[in-house]
Amino acid sequence: MVPCFTGTWESVDVQGLDVFLGARGVPYLKRLVAVPLQQSVTQALRHEESDVLVQQSRSLLSTFTQLQRATVATQGVDATGATVTLRARWEGAVWVVDSETSNQPALQTRRWLEGEHMLFDVSTADPDAAGQTVTVRRRFRLVSRTTEGVPAAGEVQHGSCEQGSSWSLLGLSFGDKR
Repeated sequence: MVPCFTGTWESVDVQGLDVFLGARGVPYLKRLVAVPLQQSVTQALRHEESDVLVQQSRSLLSTFTQLQRATVATQGVDATGATVTLRARWEGAVWVVDSETSNQPALQTRRWLEGEHMLFDVSTADPDAAGQTVTVRRRFRLVSRTTEGVPAAGEVQHGSCEQGSSWSLLGLSFGDKR
């Protein structure tokens, strides 16, 4: 059975962020600043059939909106100007998104429900350990089943992105790959 992610979710725990950012090449001093700021994340999700629209906010840092579609690969540009391609799919009750970019190792995100919480993993290859992956896990609690302010998937223009800052771990804008 496919879970319903629709609602506003607030992070209650994050594990492995410093190691993950190090594997992504973020320098130590930037990680000292980034890790505490990444503790507070809110995600508003609108789940419509094979589309999941994610609007993520970090206090003081950024807000972005990302449309993930299981029916078609989506492509966009990240904050560094690199081309990024997303491929989303269901694996049982887990929403999986593979992200490929031209200047970084690939990412895989996995989102699922566990009891009253939504778990969200982001994994990447560890460049220092061949064949190993590094994962950051964020646990969210449901704040509300409403998604006020989050547009429906059909209202998002191809390639659109609402972002308050160019700095974001996963702040990417996407439209259908044609």
